Amino acid sequence: MRPVDNLNNLSQESCGSALESTTENNSESSDSDMELLGITDGDQKRIIQGLKRTIKRNQTKINDLAAKLTIADNNLATEKEKTKDKEDVIKSLKLSIDLIKDNTAQSLKITNCDQHKTKIDELIADIEILECKLKSRNEKISELEDKSEENEINLKQKDEQIANLESQIKVSLDITQKYENDLKDKDEQIAKLESQTKADAAKIKNLENNLSRYTLQIHSSDDNSNSRVYLNCTKMPLIQFVKLPNGSRFAAVFEDLPKAGPGWMLIQRRINGSVTLFGGSGSDYNEGFGDLSREFWLGSKKLNELTTNQRYELYIELVDFDNATAYARYDHFVVGSHAEDYTLTSLGQYSGNAGDCLRRGVSCKFLWQRQEHNGYTRQCNSQSINERVGWWNNTDCNLNGKYYNCKTILESADGIWWGSWNMNQRNSLKSCKMLIRPKP
Repeated sequence: MRPVDNLNNLSQESCGSALESTTENNSESSDSDMELLGITDGDQKRIIQGLKRTIKRNQTKINDLAAKLTIADNNLATEKEKTKDKEDVIKSLKLSIDLIKDNTAQSLKITNCDQHKTKIDELIADIEILECKLKSRNEKISELEDKSEENEINLKQKDEQIANLESQIKVSLDITQKYENDLKDKDEQIAKLESQTKADAAKIKNLENNLSRYTLQIHSSDDNSNSRVYLNCTKMPLIQFVKLPNGSRFAAVFEDLPKAGPGWMLIQRRINGSVTLFGGSGSDYNEGFGDLSREFWLGSKKLNELTTNQRYELYIELVDFDNATAYARYDHFVVGSHAEDYTLTSLGQYSGNAGDCLRRGVSCKFLWQRQEHNGYTRQCNSQSINERVGWWNNTDCNLNGKYYNCKTILESADGIWWGSWNMNQRNSLKSCKMLIRPKP
């Protein structure tokens, strides 16, 4: 039961008891007064009815007060749910309670005023509790407002980050689109190249079909002179196919020398230092390397197979940086086998104006790296052990050494030079070439 209901019950009980006592007192006093005043029973009944009407009006007022108290209680319960108007509600309740206390004290003069005060104190305590809860809720509201502000700041930051990411994504999409466009262009270029490749392949096939109709003219003789095979209808008449005794073929450059006649095959050429494999590994020198149109070494293995199956002569042409020329010619050039380390077996007789500087290379191995020569009675290389050479003997000459772009007096044998020529100085050469042909 609510405090207001208790108050209403107490008010009604008090009012009832007060009415009964008042009626009894009034009856007793009225009887004695009536007797003194000579009032009849009829008059007495009318007076009692008047008093009852007065009592009823007072009861109505009390009920009105109780109804007001009930309305105040309902208003208090309603105001509890509204956080914004709590303070006004509390003030209103306090005023209503004070008013009820005053009206109750004045109208009823109830003897148990202390009990009502206790109830009022309980209501006041309840109000204080509500005030505490209201304060707590206000604090929570304040915290929520702070968190809301913080969330708004975070949300703003997130929005900025999202904007930045969207900007980066847009840039990435632009770059991706550019790459896709470039890729599309590349695909188109590839398609064009593939189409061109197919067309070129068709042309090559057509050329191969035409090439198959050409015949190789093989020059044969009793002394195994079929080692050379010429290719007809070639676009480069100086490039010809050569057939080795083992049946394999290779391309070679041929020249006609004004002073020595036609049909000379180049086995070595140095002109500008464009080939860096000079001074390389032994396998490079064995198989050959370079570019036939520029610098190259034919290969020690091919030289062995050619010169040991037929007699060849050797022609060496030299040019210095003053454009002075000289030559050396040998009539029986022979290179040993791989088992013999491609030793310079023979040179034959010398002729020319450059000097017989290769003579000391006879019986020397073709070395691509300097080393001790156990079992040899002569020194085939003049420089320190383990220095790269790629030559038979660099004591008097070296045509496979380092290329210098200008006239240089060499302090070591690592260069292109020919010993006794050019005022007996070891000067670097501008160019040189070695050629061979079968001895007539």
